[in-house]
Amino acid sequence: MKRASFLFIFLINISLIAQKDNSSTNSFEIIIEKNGDEIKLECQKGCSWDRLHFTIAENVYQKIDKNGMIGLRGDSSISGINYKKFLFAIAQSGNEIKLIGLSGMAWNELHIPLRPNKSQAINQNGLLPGNR
Repeated sequence: MKRASFLFIFLINISLIAQKDNSSTNSFEIIIEKNGDEIKLECQKGCSWDRLHFTIAENVYQKIDKNGMIGLRGDSSISGINYKKFLFAIAQSGNEIKLIGLSGMAWNELHIPLRPNKSQAINQNGLLPGNR
């Protein structure tokens, strides 16, 4: 009986450790489009910005938060404060968009193959169904 109780408690602890804490996620939805070297982001909810368009070199990451693009010091370029309800880094590599979740989301990394003029929606939980 002791052995079964110990095993049960041990398995519960492992299960709890393996689950990512989603209580710190913040609701947002962003549509990502890649056209040539340009990346277009359109926020549907959870941001203080509507659209961002920028060009970055291959495999160079740009940080994005609730307020827009993050400057070199990590401050929001719009408000000048370090306010991150969510924070991710985005880069392009060929026809693929790479995202690294840094704060406020349930995912750590996403790779999105995008054809020109096609888009993909993401949120705090990952990819949304359908490549638009």
